Amino acid sequence: MEYYNKECNDIIKELKSDTKGLSQIEAQKRLNENGKNTLPQKKKESIFGIFINEFKDPMILLLIVAIIASLIAGEIIDAIAIVLIVLVDIIMGTYQENKANNTAEALSKLVTVKTKVIRDGIEKIIESSELVVGDIILLESGDKVSADARIIEEHNLTVDESILTGESINVEKISETIKEKNITLGGRLNMGFSGTTITTGRAKAIVVATALDTEIGHVADSIN
Repeated sequence: MEYYNKECNDIIKELKSDTKGLSQIEAQKRLNENGKNTLPQKKKESIFGIFINEFKDPMILLLIVAIIASLIAGEIIDAIAIVLIVLVDIIMGTYQENKANNTAEALSKLVTVKTKVIRDGIEKIIESSELVVGDIILLESGDKVSADARIIEEHNLTVDESILTGESINVEKISETIKEKNITLGGRLNMGFSGTTITTGRAKAIVVATALDTEIGHVADSIN
């Protein structure tokens, strides 16, 4: 959906929201219906899968060739010695890879992004995964934008959108409606996109898309 060329009041009505934010009951209802504001996580690889992948290492393949050559030449002792080397290397590699995966998973659970929203007319800080379409969010310098949102109000707002556009220059944002149609992401100056970062200023915005419906979600989905 394109919201950059719609009036804020029309968007609020369309999404059945309010300038005072959604009620907690309505927000929970939408969360239950549409799921959390998180991208699908890559399935964790099993230890067996990691073990099998170790055989794809060029050095391991070379040693396997050496084992076969030793067996053909009748050098049984040499073949056994190389087999032991290969097994030790594969076991160590599997252990280290599995440990790294577990550490990364544990860290990702510890690091949670928070977002300030208005619910029942009151400012609250919630986990970004709990955001729903229609939520009114408050953004300020240093915040990560966690869902695509139409800017309602802004004060000296600039955003780093390099994750989406590749442009390293901070983008000045506005709240006015853009009447043009079919403009690029970089031209949608009244929108905040998931994954981007507020560099200066502050803003109030209404969430128009979460998870895979966001622009960054479409990119991730196409890669997968």
